[in-house]
Amino acid sequence: MTNHEAAFVAGNVPGVTGVRNDLSPASGALPTGDVRHWIRRALRHSKLDAESIGVRAVNGTVILTGFVASWAERSSAVAAAWAAPGVIDVDDRLELFYY
Repeated sequence: MTNHEAAFVAGNVPGVTGVRNDLSPASGALPTGDVRHWIRRALRHSKLDAESIGVRAVNGTVILTGFVASWAERSSAVAAAWAAPGVIDVDDRLELFYY
């Protein structure tokens, strides 16, 4: 969601009479190494094979590579990437590999 979309959604909440949009993509962004660490930790906690998933972060974009065993695992990995602070885009390059 872009900052313009966020302002639009907030402005359409019943009772809201105005929105001050101070959001910026870089606000609250963590350094690249911290984003990678946060996502890898989330992957381990969701019981995914974190070693089979590569995580790169460049300027707020997270790039996921590697293999997952199901669509559910893929969805969990992408959700973990989106949940990291400072992430503005996720490039999902994960491949399904059935064992």
